[in-house]
Amino acid sequence: MEASRAMGRGPGKAPRQGMTLVEVLITILVLTVGCFAAMRMQSAATRGNAIAEHMAVASILADSEMERLRSLGRSDLANEAALGRKVETSLDRNGQSCPQAGLCPGLRYSRTVTFHEGVPTSLSTLVEVEVSWRDLAGRRSVVQRAALTRLSF
Repeated sequence: MEASRAMGRGPGKAPRQGMTLVEVLITILVLTVGCFAAMRMQSAATRGNAIAEHMAVASILADSEMERLRSLGRSDLANEAALGRKVETSLDRNGQSCPQAGLCPGLRYSRTVTFHEGVPTSLSTLVEVEVSWRDLAGRRSVVQRAALTRLSF
């Protein structure tokens, strides 16, 4: 009985000191799972931020074109509308055209302007500006629409 008391196993157990190997392994496992979860969360947040940035740039490019069209006079807008559709490719984040895609750093955007005469009324033109880009997930786009009345241009 004296031997079992000395080793801390008996009715009068002495307090244990330290951790067993199983406890250490379980602690390492729990910490490893937590670290992997935190890394995945960080990766998802980074991807989400990149998508949000591209959407913001595309919205700015669409909005700037829409504002440019709204500022045109009646005859200038009619000339643009006569084209029916206008496509600009290889735009940088500032809306500047890039002559050779390989020479321009960063993501490239395409802007398409489509005019629908007589929509929604006979005195108006529906203008649709779509800015698109391609990333690892595929093609994404932002679309803005506005009806410009003939009285206002």
